[in-house]
Amino acid sequence: MKHSLEAEFQLVDHYVEDLSIKNSITALHDEDGRIIKAIDIYHVGVDLSKTHHIGELGLSLHFVCQKKGATKEKIAVKMKIIGQFMARVSDSMSADKFKQMLFGSGTAALYSVSRAIIATTTAQCLSSGQVRIPMINVLEFLASQMEEAEEMEKEEGNKS
Repeated sequence: MKHSLEAEFQLVDHYVEDLSIKNSITALHDEDGRIIKAIDIYHVGVDLSKTHHIGELGLSLHFVCQKKGATKEKIAVKMKIIGQFMARVSDSMSADKFKQMLFGSGTAALYSVSRAIIATTTAQCLSSGQVRIPMINVLEFLASQMEEAEEMEKEEGNKS
C-alpha cells in the first residue's frame, strides 16, 4: 500500500505586503547583535466550504542587527507577509483543525519564507554576508499571542 507524503494543509501562495530595510553598515559579523523586536499576526481570514477550507494569515516582523560596540550602525528590517493556505475537507480536516493548522503551521511556514526573503534581500545591502533571522519557537510565540489577547479582553471588560 502506497501512502502519500503530501500534507493535507498546504501553503498555496504568499505575497510581501510591505518590506522596509534601513541600513547604515557595510558588513555584519557573527558577534554583532541580532534582535527580534516584534512579531505579530495582523491578519486572519477563513473561508470554509463543503469541499475546501481556505485561509489567509498575515505575519509582521521587525528585526534589528547592530554592530557590536556601535550605537548608530545598524540594519532595521520590517516586513509584512500574507500567505494563503488550503486544505480539502475530510474526516481528519475539520474546520476547527484547519484553523489550528492555519495558526500553527501557517505561522511556521510564513516565518520560514520571511527568513529566506530577508536573507536574500539583505545580501544585496551588505558588502559581506546577509541578515539571518534566528528561528523561533512557534508554539511559545502563539501561546504569548493568546496571553496578550486574553489580557486585552480583561482590560476591556474592566473598562465597561
